[in-house]
Amino acid sequence: MKGDKTEAEETMEQIPSPPQQTQTAAQTMETYDQQLQQYQQQMAAIATTTMQQQQLQQQDERLRELETKSDRMLAMLDQQCKMIEAQNRQSEENSEALKKLLEQLTNKDSAVL
Repeated sequence: MKGDKTEAEETMEQIPSPPQQTQTAAQTMETYDQQLQQYQQQMAAIATTTMQQQQLQQQDERLRELETKSDRMLAMLDQQCKMIEAQNRQSEENSEALKKLLEQLTNKDSAVL
């Protein structure tokens, strides 16, 4: 019965020796470190992407504000142009009326002389 191993002996053979445990722990830590670095890189990429998205949103909002202001300014300029055109027409009408009046006065003065 010397060739037969007891259950305790079989269990002892399955337990890794201390150097193997240390090596396994070191490998596990190295794997965790690599995973941590990958996660940190992913988080940095996500943070960068998030920051870029925020900047794009801010620029988009600013662009919309500028477009709104530009539309208002164009409407104001259009209104001013219409007012100026109306004033020019009135001024031309007044000028024509003054010319006619001047001609009438000139004709009356000529007739008196």
